[in-house]
Amino acid sequence: MNGKHIKKIMMLFSILFIIPVEAGAMDMDTLFKAVTRQPQARIDELGIEQAKIAVKKAYAPLYPKISAIGSYENYNSPTNLRPMPPTEVNIQAGESIPFSRDIGRYGIQASMPVFVKEIFDTAKQLKALARKTTVKKTITLIGNQSAVVSLNSSLSYLSQLENLIHERIASLEKTREIVEIQVRNGRLPESDLFKIEKLIESLNIQQDSISTKRIAISRDISAITGVTLDAPVPMSLREGLPAQGGYIALRLLGDDIEAARHNLQVKRDYRYPKLFLNGSYTENVGSAYNTDDWIDRDYRRLSLNVTFPLLDRTSRVDEQLARIQLKKVKAKYRKTKQDLDAKAAEIKKQRPVIKEAIQKSRKNIGLARKILKIAKVAYKNRRMTIEDYLKYEVDLLDAETQQSFWEDRQWRLIAEQAVLYGTDLKGVVR
Repeated sequence: MNGKHIKKIMMLFSILFIIPVEAGAMDMDTLFKAVTRQPQARIDELGIEQAKIAVKKAYAPLYPKISAIGSYENYNSPTNLRPMPPTEVNIQAGESIPFSRDIGRYGIQASMPVFVKEIFDTAKQLKALARKTTVKKTITLIGNQSAVVSLNSSLSYLSQLENLIHERIASLEKTREIVEIQVRNGRLPESDLFKIEKLIESLNIQQDSISTKRIAISRDISAITGVTLDAPVPMSLREGLPAQGGYIALRLLGDDIEAARHNLQVKRDYRYPKLFLNGSYTENVGSAYNTDDWIDRDYRRLSLNVTFPLLDRTSRVDEQLARIQLKKVKAKYRKTKQDLDAKAAEIKKQRPVIKEAIQKSRKNIGLARKILKIAKVAYKNRRMTIEDYLKYEVDLLDAETQQSFWEDRQWRLIAEQAVLYGTDLKGVVR
């Protein structure tokens, strides 16, 4: 195989890799799965894992802390290796006294809490925040699913609009061919031809504007799913949205309230006594100052320490701030619920209105087509002006556009409702 063949094969592969995904090879389930494979999903998973580890860290102080210790100390006068009782050394017999100018110490020390109430309430606070990260992941997932549905619906709306404009341009082109003949024969003024051409050019400009919007929507879909679409993916609602539960945003704020409540308790726990168990074991070595003999003495210590705050203004202020934070989160919960209730009521009222608007749009399209057909004949027979005829061409386009608009609005309403109630659209929209 020569170099030219290799270059051709490489070019072919490069072309294949940059071809966007065709809508016919794609369905909504595939797009929803693509959402879960994006970096944002991984970020949410790591956030959940991080929150779980934070809970473990809250309990970590309950375990003993053990450290190895060592030191070398130099003094300008002999110093005891450890506290010495009077009867430990017989000085008259010339025994080495455990005092030295150079002392080495090594051993271990350990400590652990026996009772520290805020540890448990801090852990409860972090558990609430850990649950919040799970809810946030669900909200992000459903938000992205709903965005895909809305964007795909907008892409479908613009594609239909392009097709509708193309049909009207084709209809006007046929009329223009007839008018051109009549203008050459002197039966129609040339201005009629100019007016038709002007309307065609206006529609062409609309096509360019729609193409720009489609590119922007495709970009947004690609940002969420990693998939580039040339055309909209067909969508259908399987059995309607599942029964509505509570607002998912309130679940998030509910965890905030619980976390704030435990945080307030943590600040109150500061007033409780704290018990700690401490211990150490050391070997102390050096040269006895009176005999220069090498000596060592071990030293063990075990203590139970209690601390009880008597006066600490900072803890009082911290408690006041925590109490205000709890009130603030509760107020935010009530405000959010009020807003969501209003949104739910709006969706409930819009649903039948949009459904009726779609039905009316279909009827309006049928009437507009009949009127346009009559208008074409009337114009050919010179019983209607060019302005009136063109008006009916535009009316049909407006009628068809209205139907596409209301169908797009219906899908957007479904997406809004899914975000409101936290409905997983996978398996619902196909």
